[in-house]
Amino acid sequence: GGVSYPHLGLKIAFDYLGAPIPSLSSEKLPFPLDSNGKLLINWAGRWSKTFRHYSYVDLLRSFRAVSQGRKPLVPPDAIRDKVCLVGFTAAGSTDLKAVPLEPIHPGVGVIAHVANSIMTREFITQATWGLNAMCLIGVGLAAMFLFAPFRNLISLAVGASLALVWISSAFLLFSLAGLWLYVVHPLALLASIFVFSALYAKILGDKEKLYFFRLSTRDGLTGLYVMRHFRMLLDREIHNVKVRKEPISLILIDIDNFKRTNDSYGHQIGDEILKKTAQIILTSTRVQTPYSEDFVARYGGEEFVVM
Repeated sequence: GGVSYPHLGLKIAFDYLGAPIPSLSSEKLPFPLDSNGKLLINWAGRWSKTFRHYSYVDLLRSFRAVSQGRKPLVPPDAIRDKVCLVGFTAAGSTDLKAVPLEPIHPGVGVIAHVANSIMTREFITQATWGLNAMCLIGVGLAAMFLFAPFRNLISLAVGASLALVWISSAFLLFSLAGLWLYVVHPLALLASIFVFSALYAKILGDKEKLYFFRLSTRDGLTGLYVMRHFRMLLDREIHNVKVRKEPISLILIDIDNFKRTNDSYGHQIGDEILKKTAQIILTSTRVQTPYSEDFVARYGGEEFVVM
């Protein structure tokens, strides 16, 4: 209904500071809120180790002991000039919370953490979208520059190191400055860039291998197999046909009067004749059919061989 009700921790803290409780309509609140308008609690630690707490029964017994001149269970100096909260802390009470630090945390402890955060001015601040985007871009650029010169395991080690640096940096900023940066998004980006770079490197490597394999097995002019590779194919196919007991054929082809053509019209025309002849032979042979494959090689200058 347009009325804001401050958390009890806020009332305690601002009462201790002697300042009025700010309203949500204020232009600038003295504490940060998240994107949903909620205060992020800065958990100072576990309940059992952060705040000193005493049984209320022990306090009553100590008061009686002091009144009777006896030594109290709880010394008065333990609570003198302290902000004291009274509430349920027993494990069987219904006012128990599950917090990031432990599964059982008394509700009065939550109030104490809120009050302590405002009194000490130690807050958790959620990083803005722009700052998270800048961190994401920075991590992405660093990953691209670092992944580019490396391959395989070295790239994986570099990526793991970069992820560790980012996690450590985010943890230190959170621990020392209370700044909460997104951690998972840059890590997901790192993993994506690593996978992409690995695939890209694999594709480039395969293309290079294919390129050099073609250079070493194909004739530069006609695109046919060179004899060195053809002999290897011939040996393999002879072994296969012996096993399958099938026939194999070799055709030797020679262009007549090729020297006269070169002398009369030049070597460029001769090269065109060689390329055209190779194309005619290729179109007359079976190349990678489901049942068989023919192989064509340049045997010599103007000589060809078909298996």
